[in-house]
Amino acid sequence: MIWDVESGEILAGPVRGHSGLVTSVAFSPDGTRIVSGSYDETIRIWYTKKQEIVSQALLRGHTDRVTSVAFSQDGKRVVSGSHDNTIRIWDGITGENITAPLRGHTDSVMSVSYSICDKLVVSSSFDQTVRIWNVENREIISTPFRGHIQPVSSVAFSQDGKYVVSGSYDKSIRIWNIQMRESIHPTFDGAISSFVAEKYTLTASFQMYPLVLSKIIQKCSMAGSLAPSRSFYFGSHISIGQLCADLVIRIS
Repeated sequence: MIWDVESGEILAGPVRGHSGLVTSVAFSPDGTRIVSGSYDETIRIWYTKKQEIVSQALLRGHTDRVTSVAFSQDGKRVVSGSHDNTIRIWDGITGENITAPLRGHTDSVMSVSYSICDKLVVSSSFDQTVRIWNVENREIISTPFRGHIQPVSSVAFSQDGKYVVSGSYDKSIRIWNIQMRESIHPTFDGAISSFVAEKYTLTASFQMYPLVLSKIIQKCSMAGSLAPSRSFYFGSHISIGQLCADLVIRIS
């Protein structure tokens, strides 16, 4: 279904086509297409027009449930992750599978996302790792990022492409410096004493409890203080605008 975010009204749908649970959906950057992934092991690309949603392409290739889908920034590609431990890249219009599966994870792929430049894809897995792939040569660009102690449920790039953020069943969030190939803070799992960030969009899901921190910082830095000027406590959703002050985040 498509909803108007201001009025809350349903603009289109419900649309049926998948025969299993739908796990992931995303709009194309231009808003003309929707991609969906399902437990029926398929991906569908839908065309939106005049408040209608029409099936455009059925993508088959995964051999187990599809867990995550996303469009590239230019809308020309779709990336998908699956319980078959692989990542696939598809043509965002025709649905053609344009590369061999990306293999490396040893357990189910939980989340996938494109970088702003569309040259990299980040993935997370039940194998407790985060991996970054060069989609042009289908190679992992570094050793897996390790640090989470339970399955990694969600990943995303920062807008400047320098960092990756991950959320895990271990109830923590980590930010990774891609160039240095290391976590820039041990965990975000209680009081956050210090970090430096720029243009982050953080998305994580802890089992059934989604946590969304959107547009947290435009050049926001923190002094390493355990007694910051602002604290936020949440158990479900929170959206935090631009902050340029000391900040503590507590996850309840």
